[in-house]
Amino acid sequence: MNLFKTGEHMSRRFWTEDKIISEIQKLYKQKEDLWYRAMERNHKDLIRASERYFNGWKNAVETAGIDYNTIKKRTHQVWTEDKILDRLRQLQDTNMQLRASKVQQIDKKLYLAIIRQYKTFDSALAKLEEIPSEKKEVTIEPQKPISNKDMKIFTVRTRIRSERNVGENILRRAQTKNVNIGSIQYPAILNGYIFVECDDRKKLERLIRNIRNAQGLLNGETTTDEITKYVKTSKSRNKFYEGTKIEITDGQFKGEQAIIQHVNERTNEFTVELVDEILKIPIVISKNQCKISR
Repeated sequence: MNLFKTGEHMSRRFWTEDKIISEIQKLYKQKEDLWYRAMERNHKDLIRASERYFNGWKNAVETAGIDYNTIKKRTHQVWTEDKILDRLRQLQDTNMQLRASKVQQIDKKLYLAIIRQYKTFDSALAKLEEIPSEKKEVTIEPQKPISNKDMKIFTVRTRIRSERNVGENILRRAQTKNVNIGSIQYPAILNGYIFVECDDRKKLERLIRNIRNAQGLLNGETTTDEITKYVKTSKSRNKFYEGTKIEITDGQFKGEQAIIQHVNERTNEFTVELVDEILKIPIVISKNQCKISR
């Protein structure tokens, strides 16, 4: 008997749960198509092993820490108005500038759906701005420690739903222009405005002059008392940001230390990378599956 003809039987003998998980994560890291039919075609033995050990491919993928919804394919997608706006918000959350040419390049089906629904791309953006998002108060700290004794609070007017992009651009430009910026606050119930700590109004004015969607400073300084009704002035130490070190408290990776790579505020999910793993494979977890590492 030629044993080399019984590869499938030999592979079955050596599959374990850990090996299945490791193989799925490796294929995901290599950006291989993990859709079920593609795996059936290219990695049939892995599919069969997953069915034996995890009662299905979906369960195996999710046990590996991968959101199954990000890899499964659909034969067609019905683009409703809500789905179009949700997809635009997703792109906006990645700090992408919403331009017709860019959206057409990134997601052609979305662009065609926009044209069918709204006739023009600008009409879709106008509709997007009409609907307020469920915005949560966020405070972003400066990249390096600075003295707060001379800090003043200024109100920057922005295009609605562009508050975060403007704030992050202010921090990036401040680093290159050597401008002292303290915390930046995004009030939960005040769309189109952010509060910026800076030691010099004129420097801040020059800083935001060419930032897209920044629409200038309001006259005068803003006091802490004036913004109390919009934001909490005491900074929470339990907020989650990109770069925050956390401990996973539930699921397959319970007890592991990880670093947050992306925060999805709408779904309360984080994309993280495990600290102790050699291969930095992104894993999606929910907010209630982790805590800030002490």
